[in-house]
Amino acid sequence: MLPFTHGVSRGRTVPSEVDSLAGKVVSIEDRIPKLKQQRRKKTNRKILMFIVLFFLLLLVVAYFYSPLSRVGQITVTGQEAVSEETVIEKSGITDKDLIWTLQKKKIRDALQSIPEIKSVSIRLKYPNRLFIHVKEYERIALVKSGNRFYSLLENGGLSANTEGIDGPVLSGFDGSEKRLKSAAGQLKKIRPEIRNSISEMIYAPKETDANRVVLYMNDSYEVHGTLRTLAEKMNYYPDLVKQIDPKVKGVIDLEVGLFFQPYHGGSSGEDGETGEN
Repeated sequence: MLPFTHGVSRGRTVPSEVDSLAGKVVSIEDRIPKLKQQRRKKTNRKILMFIVLFFLLLLVVAYFYSPLSRVGQITVTGQEAVSEETVIEKSGITDKDLIWTLQKKKIRDALQSIPEIKSVSIRLKYPNRLFIHVKEYERIALVKSGNRFYSLLENGGLSANTEGIDGPVLSGFDGSEKRLKSAAGQLKKIRPEIRNSISEMIYAPKETDANRVVLYMNDSYEVHGTLRTLAEKMNYYPDLVKQIDPKVKGVIDLEVGLFFQPYHGGSSGEDGETGEN
């Protein structure tokens, strides 16, 4: 009878299984130092990040409370009729203001209250520089009011700065701001080379036309027109003059159609040819 060996076989360990288990244990033991090293690196990175953020925050706070955060330099560009000093003074900015607390809209509104200034752009450049660029209304003529002269702006406003104006002298507009604004709008639409050939514009209303104006040209012609259509017709002025004998000076009437009346007799219709009486 064979001996019973079933229990013995269940209790034995197969050599291949033991070797495999041992390999697994060794593998995990080898990985433990690597895991510790990776965790240490992550921890170090977090600490370094917190240190960097702390110092950045410290620098920001130090900047806000240092002289560098106050306005150090203001650069103004684009101005002609208005001085740089006037722009800075009107802006209300001083070297005591913190540059990061400046309110651009408030500064812009203050500067646009200056009659000559059309628009304003503001740019900050840290640590403490401020750039202001202004765009002015074009000055298109001079206006005589009493014994004083003013620049006429394209929007109908007036400026006390009269330097460097190329354009006509307007008179007779005292007490008629609406007509003066209309004149500015018409002059703006006239080509610059034609506008600059106008020596003087006089507001001369009559019963049939409250918008009537008289223009004295540099080439010795006199033009009668209306503020309703002045720009449209004056832009053809060079072509109209070519149709008139240059030796004959007179009045070019543009109020209704076209009519030329020489100073010394004669007349013409819309064809521009001078007729003698």
